[in-house]
Amino acid sequence: MEDEVIIIPNRLHWISSPQPPRNKPKSYFFTIDEDLVYESFNKDFGPLNLGMTYKYCHELDKLIKNSLYTNHTIYHYT
Repeated sequence: MEDEVIIIPNRLHWISSPQPPRNKPKSYFFTIDEDLVYESFNKDFGPLNLGMTYKYCHELDKLIKNSLYTNHTIYHYT
């Protein structure tokens, strides 16, 4: 089963799937599951801390502005 949310039509999509997505023409897939790890405060499960949220936004901004992916749909999958 795959859930897809369109964030910016034909530019940025989010996918939740038990299997990594397969390549589609003019698509770029990325994940942060191994790069930005949640650090719990006290047995909680909340969102990433502000520093990691900033890092994610900064990296996503660079990716969207990268001329190599101008004509690609970017998929963040988890």
